[in-house]
Amino acid sequence: MLNALFGGGGGPNVQTGTTSPIPIPRGGGAEVVKPGEYFVIKVYSAQAAFRGSIFDRVQQLVVTSRVNLHHPALGNEEVFAIQRSREVRRDQAVQLGLSQNLVSLVPATMTHVTVSIDFILDTESRLAVLGTLINNDAFLAAVSLAPGAAAVAKTIGGLAQQVIQTFIPAQRRQPILQFAGDFNLGTGANDLTDGYYAILGSQSQNDPIPNPMPALEVRDGALLAGGQGITQLSYVVLSVVRVPVRTRELSSGAVWDTKLREAEVLSQEVTDDPFADDARQRENWNKCVALLQEARALLLADPNYAEAEAGSIYKTSYKQCADLIRGTTEGAGAKRGGFTADTKTYRELLGIATDDNLESVVADYANKESASRQLLRELV
Repeated sequence: MLNALFGGGGGPNVQTGTTSPIPIPRGGGAEVVKPGEYFVIKVYSAQAAFRGSIFDRVQQLVVTSRVNLHHPALGNEEVFAIQRSREVRRDQAVQLGLSQNLVSLVPATMTHVTVSIDFILDTESRLAVLGTLINNDAFLAAVSLAPGAAAVAKTIGGLAQQVIQTFIPAQRRQPILQFAGDFNLGTGANDLTDGYYAILGSQSQNDPIPNPMPALEVRDGALLAGGQGITQLSYVVLSVVRVPVRTRELSSGAVWDTKLREAEVLSQEVTDDPFADDARQRENWNKCVALLQEARALLLADPNYAEAEAGSIYKTSYKQCADLIRGTTEGAGAKRGGFTADTKTYRELLGIATDDNLESVVADYANKESASRQLLRELV
């Protein structure tokens, strides 16, 4: 059956090279990653099929990747990584043991993302001496918009590129799978979707890429074609996970989060003080508003957070503080006077529309946080 699916023996319709990314829905269907949401891109699985005369002359395979988020926070530069080094096993299909993030959790605030994967034959096995370092992820870092993580990824990427150029000069490299593709965000054409993308490649005319392509599926960590395992072709399966929100707890100690917590503590102090009068409420509330203003400006400038989630975060904190100050939280309502915290003036100071239903905002954000936490736990 596999021979029927994948053909063989050459002929005018033989296809070698590398396919475009083939989307494979996950579960109930493929949902487009919308602007303002978040996504993760990882290598779900990868296989090298060492079939063909080309492998008679080489001993080592190296897998590299390049990612460009086309985002100002990264200077619109691509990040290079060495994913794996493997010994060539002639006439075998070898799982490469890849399950690495290419792109860490980032907001969909860019127009497109470019991902490149290369399977390179080290014709003189010069990189074999660094095999242990490579396979221990020494030259690997996921792309992120967090300033510290972005700097680390750039540094490691630069070192990885120097290693490749030094040990495998261009004239000594032989690619067997080369893929470079753009995934759009919010354009309506070729948009990035939640699910899998399969990229298949072959350098052997006796083991061509099938045309038409049988139905592909991902099952138990492997790529199947027509319900059967693939042994004739090299492939990479990318996994894209769409996440509604980043959640506030992933702020990594950002200054804006510290200021929000300070405001929340000040509000709680009023609630916990049975003798707090209108003057005390007003004093603490004014301090809270100043902290909320500072936090809002910092949060909106944080590249890790989309503007929509940033708004939900500070509106949620604003409501929490206002409720605590005026005593509308459970158990505190009976001891408050006539001070009103949540007014048109204060909302305008913080860029909150006077007709915003904060109860609805808070509930909607809480639901998205719950869904995101579940997805993020599954990614670990």
